Amino acid sequence: MLIHITRHGQPTAKGLPPGTDHEYPPGDPVLSVLGRRQAGWLGKRLAGGDFRGSIFSSPYRRALETASVIAEATSLTVTPEPALQEYVPIAGTPTFDGLQADDMARLYERVKLPRALPYPWFVSGPETDVDVQDRIRPFIEKLLASDSGDALLVGHGASVHACIAVMGGTKREEDPFNWNCSLTTFEIVSAQNARRVRHFDTTHIPPRSVTSNALYAHTC
Repeated sequence: MLIHITRHGQPTAKGLPPGTDHEYPPGDPVLSVLGRRQAGWLGKRLAGGDFRGSIFSSPYRRALETASVIAEATSLTVTPEPALQEYVPIAGTPTFDGLQADDMARLYERVKLPRALPYPWFVSGPETDVDVQDRIRPFIEKLLASDSGDALLVGHGASVHACIAVMGGTKREEDPFNWNCSLTTFEIVSAQNARRVRHFDTTHIPPRSVTSNALYAHTC
């Protein structure tokens, strides 16, 4: 069993006010043109590796769009999973409505809705890294216990780091960058033993197209 983990593709920066923190853009932006290409490159890589597993995605648009592009490339479907949503750094819930289940199915034809998708699905902040790990851990444990085959988890910077930490990998402070549509993979040897196969791998993305949202890797 392989668990693949990726961050959404580069989101669009259109309409964001000056001084915006692009790592945590406000609202619910869609992907940029490059972001869709990044998702396509990852989809092609997974399809070439004969990935036939489940795809779970944060309900945010940028994650669902990424997952949907990958699902097209692999002829699979996408299941929205609120546990993978972006972390909330401020008190309260995000200041936008977010997609309801019917909207997800209408906008992204590859989305397969679970039996019950709560709305609103937002968590309340402020969250810490440990809080994000705690909300993701039950989902990871259930996924591993199901032994239902390979899976791809599509999340955000903080939730991807949390998935990796829960699986026994590095913590966020140990990794300065978390590239859009990079690929981290764990081989599940047993319920208590996950072996990391690759970590933030971007070999499927042209070097000058590797980003962490607005930051380009080749400028670092």
